[in-house]
Amino acid sequence: MINFLLYFCLFSIIFSLPVNFDWRNINGISYLTAIRQQHLPQCGSCWAFRSKRNNTEPDIYLSPQHLLNCAPSVGTCYGGYVWLLMPWIQKNGIVDETCSPYQAIDKECTPINTCKQCFGFNKNCTVIENPTKYYISDWGQLNGEEEMMNEIYKNGPIVCGIACPEALDNWDQGDEIFYDKTGANSLEHWISVVGWGHDDESNLDYWIIRNSWGSQWNKNMVDF
Repeated sequence: MINFLLYFCLFSIIFSLPVNFDWRNINGISYLTAIRQQHLPQCGSCWAFRSKRNNTEPDIYLSPQHLLNCAPSVGTCYGGYVWLLMPWIQKNGIVDETCSPYQAIDKECTPINTCKQCFGFNKNCTVIENPTKYYISDWGQLNGEEEMMNEIYKNGPIVCGIACPEALDNWDQGDEIFYDKTGANSLEHWISVVGWGHDDESNLDYWIIRNSWGSQWNKNMVDF
């Protein structure tokens, strides 16, 4: 059993923080994993993509499909709940994508859908028994901007829920800051917050969020 520490907004000691911080550029190096696409075909699985671990371990692509298959009480392609996801992984564990590649559909939690190997075009796939699973050893919640910034700086990106106005769906302005003028405040979409910054022209602070809508959506990043 492999037990990685996946931080979900875990509180830590607050210390002096920089005005700008971005996990895409730490001394010229990006520590973020590859961009993902949840929508092919249509699937509202943003909650499942938030299971990805922080930056402290080697790259391991945890399987959102495993969650769609085996955690229907947490969520489906029609949406899910991160506050239920973390304790579910802590108890049950999650396989990586070499076991269960993303298919963007809800399937049954069977051994063949949990971890399999497929040799040859004319051969049936076979079950991999007792696959390696990854567990959460700790998680928690944060209150306020300073705690969020401290956690991001010390331990890596955090999971957050946001409203999702239509303007965000169609946003394509690159590094321009996205301002929501609708006043929407319902929790509709799960993203990762990977950094923050300050815009001198407007004198406003902003968050840098990471999405799961593919590389063609605003380079999958937005200042928010």
